[in-house]
Amino acid sequence: MDECLRPGPSRWVEIAVLGFLCLAGLGLRIHALDRQSIWIDEAYSLDLAGKGLTTIVAETARDNHPPLYYLLLAAWTRVGSMSETWARLLSAVLGAALIVVFHSVARQILDRGTALVATAILAFSPFAVWHSQDARMYPLMLLATYLALSSFLVYVRGGPWWSLGVWVTSLIAAFYTHLYALFMVPVLLVHLVSVRRDLGPRRMSLALVGLGTAVLACLPWIWIVLTGARHEAGFYKPIGLLSIPYAFYAFSVGYSLGPSIAQLHNTWQRPDLLAHLGSAVPLAAVLFGGAFTLGMASARRHFGRYTALAIGLVAFPVALPVLVTSLSRVDFNARYAITAFPAFLMFVSAGIVTPACRVLRVALAGGIAALLIGSLANHYGNEAYAKEDARSAERFVERRRAPGDCVLVIGIDPAYRYYAGGARRMEWLDFGARSSALDNRQALDRWRSSCPRLWFVSGREWEADPLGVARTEIERYFQTVSESVLPGVRILEMKPREGDTGNAGS
Repeated sequence: MDECLRPGPSRWVEIAVLGFLCLAGLGLRIHALDRQSIWIDEAYSLDLAGKGLTTIVAETARDNHPPLYYLLLAAWTRVGSMSETWARLLSAVLGAALIVVFHSVARQILDRGTALVATAILAFSPFAVWHSQDARMYPLMLLATYLALSSFLVYVRGGPWWSLGVWVTSLIAAFYTHLYALFMVPVLLVHLVSVRRDLGPRRMSLALVGLGTAVLACLPWIWIVLTGARHEAGFYKPIGLLSIPYAFYAFSVGYSLGPSIAQLHNTWQRPDLLAHLGSAVPLAAVLFGGAFTLGMASARRHFGRYTALAIGLVAFPVALPVLVTSLSRVDFNARYAITAFPAFLMFVSAGIVTPACRVLRVALAGGIAALLIGSLANHYGNEAYAKEDARSAERFVERRRAPGDCVLVIGIDPAYRYYAGGARRMEWLDFGARSSALDNRQALDRWRSSCPRLWFVSGREWEADPLGVARTEIERYFQTVSESVLPGVRILEMKPREGDTGNAGS
């Protein structure tokens, strides 16, 4: 036998390595929690968490996401504070807990050594770290989903009866955290069918009843979503040729290697897009894509009877959001397919340990480790990959504005308001649709006579100003005195123009 195929680590070594990975993962997730400003989605989370239970449920009934995370965040912030650091700490704790739960799943599907490789990638994953430092629902969704999967696997392998209740309850919790957790149902159903001969009639019947109970528990919220006045995101992200490859690229190295999110939005439609991708993208494609392909090709060897389950864990959470977006105006985003992310790592880990030659295994693992470290370094220290700095923008304007000055914020308005509070004179205009042009001009014409100065703060222009007309429209009525640039944010200090532009009513 090749020395590469030696037995895996002992049980005690496994426990020691897992303990180290959990501590390292927690450290990465709580390190520099307050370094970056909150962004607009986090501002929404914090705003909602400050409201009462019934208001949270009513607001989420009009939103894209169910209420469980917001209710948990509301309780969390009442124990601590409404600061961004404390709110993000909840995600960090949930993200660290996911490491343990994920290892439990991987250990039931893979051998000991491969499961530890997968867990190590998760612990150091920039994608996982980013979401574990974001005051949003995704760490809770993943934790509940994989807790359901872990207890489901225990149950179908003849485990105690209480495991049935754990996986049904966890699956319901996952759904009431994010609607797309429901896509786990066909994955579990397919596996139940594949192992039906091993379960026995009674255990199989109870499993189907449990799965049906979970679906029935979700139906009231599905009905609310389908019949209610739902919130729609201001920037529709349809499916494109690169949407799926980008989702797997994000799973691999996160959002902090290669082009930044802002750069991608600014070059997405350009014919020379490939020229802007840099060297990190093909390198990640070769290393992660190669490992994933090797893992898929050797799936039977590594996953055995769980091969169909593992493939389903990757395929369904990606394919079904694509289908939803294709049939509606519901957005597609890499994070909406996030339940495929841990299973993707299992295939990558299987691919890393597949080559018979130790040199190839070490080269593949070392290259992937280098990409993870480089992306993490950018995440913590490179402003090009930072969230829009609404915090610094608000402080910049507050130090310089005079009484009576107007502040017009687009793109990052919710985050800016979080730092400014409710006492500032702030304005809002819609530059996202041509039909708003006349209303915008009339408002600007009024502000010209009432605002000694206008501070124009803009960020996420691809969402807030997709037509690229905001600055041109504003400069009909105000002239720029100074311009300042912060990470992801542009600030114009402007003074009113004299005279009639002749365009206010056109």
